[in-house]
Amino acid sequence: MKISKKSKEIADAHIQAVLSKTMPEMGGKIYKDSEEVISDLKAGVLIPEVMEAVETRYASVTSCVLARFMGHGSKQYTSGIYRGFKALLDKDSQ
Repeated sequence: MKISKKSKEIADAHIQAVLSKTMPEMGGKIYKDSEEVISDLKAGVLIPEVMEAVETRYASVTSCVLARFMGHGSKQYTSGIYRGFKALLDKDSQ
């Protein structure tokens, strides 16, 4: 099953922020529950903690290093991030 258009837009924004080194610092807003996190993501808020969790679970260490330190978003990295955001945001369509 494919990733939804909205989830892809959210993932792309997070990927671009990592590659351009414009991701906000961690430790910003404190969330009460997952619905609040998902609501902010859908509103376009970049959440570094979510991106780090997705990278940890769905992308290889090598691709994360290349993305974070060299600004290179490989096909494997992008694919892993898409899988992670799909799992997080498209739960009802699975």
